Amino acid sequence: MNVEVVRQKLVDGDPDAVLKELVDLYRRAEILHTPQLGRILEALFPVWKGLLHSKLTPQLRATTQNRCRKVLLQILNRLPSNEALRPYVAQLLQLLMEVLQKDNEDNALIALKTLFDLHRNYRPGLRNEVQPFLELVQLMYKNLQTTMKKQFSGPPETHKSSSVSAATTPTAAKAAASPATAAEETSSTTAGSEVSIATSGAGDEPTQSGASAPQAAPSSSSGGAGTTTTAAAPAPSTAASENSGASTAATGGSSETATDEPICSNLESFKTISELPLIIMLLFQCYPSYIESYIPVLVPLMMSALALRAPDTAATTHPSRYLDFLDCQVKTLSFVTYLLRGCANLMRPFQDAICENTVKLLVACPKDAFVLRKDIFVAARHIISTDFRRGFYAQLELLMNDDVLI
Repeated sequence: MNVEVVRQKLVDGDPDAVLKELVDLYRRAEILHTPQLGRILEALFPVWKGLLHSKLTPQLRATTQNRCRKVLLQILNRLPSNEALRPYVAQLLQLLMEVLQKDNEDNALIALKTLFDLHRNYRPGLRNEVQPFLELVQLMYKNLQTTMKKQFSGPPETHKSSSVSAATTPTAAKAAASPATAAEETSSTTAGSEVSIATSGAGDEPTQSGASAPQAAPSSSSGGAGTTTTAAAPAPSTAASENSGASTAATGGSSETATDEPICSNLESFKTISELPLIIMLLFQCYPSYIESYIPVLVPLMMSALALRAPDTAATTHPSRYLDFLDCQVKTLSFVTYLLRGCANLMRPFQDAICENTVKLLVACPKDAFVLRKDIFVAARHIISTDFRRGFYAQLELLMNDDVLI
């Protein structure tokens, strides 16, 4: 590959020409895993940075510029985590934060996966990049009520599948909405691959089942305090499917592109919020000093998020969004219950609210949303394994109702 020629085309080309070059580079991504990576990054990283900063502005519709941004973010996600990349990691994290603040939901999901991988592989040297992310998390949880009202006030869904089973995870929902890019986002951003969640006195540690949730306790075993649980790695995409995803992104062959459908802003995305708890867990594992200052701030915001209820008509008028909303609540619940042992004193004031919201989520969750219901039961089991179980006493009458449990 002639790096200088590629660089010049990316700098001088119009969006269509830039998209062609990016797709070609994505198809040849194996070159990023060779000793040439240092030379490639030296020549192209400043150009990629310029594209995301200014030339390719964030779009909330499936335009050519948006497809350019998406393919470029996919390329950045495929960069190997080695010493050649290390000098660029801080800059890359700052770029990803800009994407999270300004871009649409689809691109933000890719950015979150990359952000997770960088923190996992280059810890502990990224301490300065943690606070901006946690501040963004606070903002998104603070705005969740406004986001909920906006998402459910639009026209009823007609073009998307309302299949509950297909929409119970961000990965499945993404596949339903845009089959062309499903190969690239199969891992979503939870990126639970190989992350070891181990904290002092954490009890049953969160795990990830497929793309479901950062579980409050592993579903296959009940580990004791101090157990280390390694989340399952998503199956890697095949080269053929990856190339197909990039090709379709270039040609605009997805239904999303064909209808020029608006894409949700990241800051108003249920799917993005669903991905935050696992990343927060990783950051607290890597940088424990942030726990004391941020848990007292985040937990009340998360409890407020758990107390929200979608409009009564949301399940029928906006079925996909309704399930995405429940998914972000269930994953938030999983994170909250994960904290019960390690941060019991901080969580004690919320004992009754945690149990009440667990039951209310179970009531709100459709019967055939199997993954979500399983995650709620796993969270409930974890609560019952602690003395926070007392909060369920007031809910016993409702829990004895077969329609709630089955």
